Amino acid sequence: GNDRIIFRGLDKRRTIRKEDWGDLRKFVSGHCKPPLVYELLSNARYLLSQEHRESAIIEAITALEVALNMFGNNPKVHELDPEHLPLRLGNQVSKNLKKIVPLFSTEILTPDILRKCKEAIDVRNKIVHHRQRDVSLDEARPFIKALEECCKILMAHTGE
Repeated sequence: GNDRIIFRGLDKRRTIRKEDWGDLRKFVSGHCKPPLVYELLSNARYLLSQEHRESAIIEAITALEVALNMFGNNPKVHELDPEHLPLRLGNQVSKNLKKIVPLFSTEILTPDILRKCKEAIDVRNKIVHHRQRDVSLDEARPFIKALEECCKILMAHTGE
C-alpha cells in the first residue's frame, strides 16, 4: 500500500539508506529484537533529540549497566589482559566501570570516554537521588556520545 514511516528530529547520519532496506525488511518481518543495550541507546538518542536530557542520560546509563553486566558474564578473554581476569562485577555501575579499565588499552577505552562516562554517572545520580533537573543539551550530548562509545567497546569484547 501507501504506508509511510516518517522520522522527525533524527540525526541525518543515522538515517536509513536504500542499501539498508533489505536488512531492515528482514528485521521488521522477523521475530527478533535488537540487543537491549542498543535498544536503550536508541531510546537515549531519541529522548535527547526531543530535549528530554535527564531521561536520555538515565537511559544511556542503563545501557551501560546492561553492557557491563553482559561483558562481566562473558568477556572475550583472549582479547583482554588476562592478569585482571576473572571479573567479579557487582551492582554499582561506577565501581564496575573502574574494574574493567585495566582490561583495555587507553587506545581502545580512552581517558576522555572514561572521564565523560564517570561524569555522566555522577549527573545521573544527582538526577535520580537529588532531583537535579537542569542538565543542558550541551552537557548531555557528550555524555550520551561517551556512554554510547563505551557500550560499543564493551559489546565488541563480549562473547555470544
